[in-house]
Amino acid sequence: MLNTIIADENTLEEIKNAVTKVKKKVLDYYLTSNGRVYTIVTIMDSCLKLQYFKENKWKSTFISQIKAEVTEIWNSIYKNNNLDIVSSDNAYDDLFSYVFRKRKAKSDELVSYFKELIISNKTDVLLW
Repeated sequence: MLNTIIADENTLEEIKNAVTKVKKKVLDYYLTSNGRVYTIVTIMDSCLKLQYFKENKWKSTFISQIKAEVTEIWNSIYKNNNLDIVSSDNAYDDLFSYVFRKRKAKSDELVSYFKELIISNKTDVLLW
């Protein structure tokens, strides 16, 4: 797709230059991540998620593997497992700590994300 944009004579030179730089950056990351960056980005795209792989007939073992990898990365890096509340003299700090602790304790956001339906690719996520 990027090559099509670059080769299209109707595409502005500024766009071609930007796409060329994006392509180089993407290839740099691909080589250093064994392609994991792409699978993670695809899964985290609310319009695609795991459905992309299913619709394009990827093996179910691969789909399970990448879901497990994303879950492992989520659990080890992003998920806040610390549910302790640090007391403060500031009532607002205590309130926010309490609210966010309750929210975190309710459910795992990644599990909820996987359960949600994919959204239309026409959805403007900036207007949610």
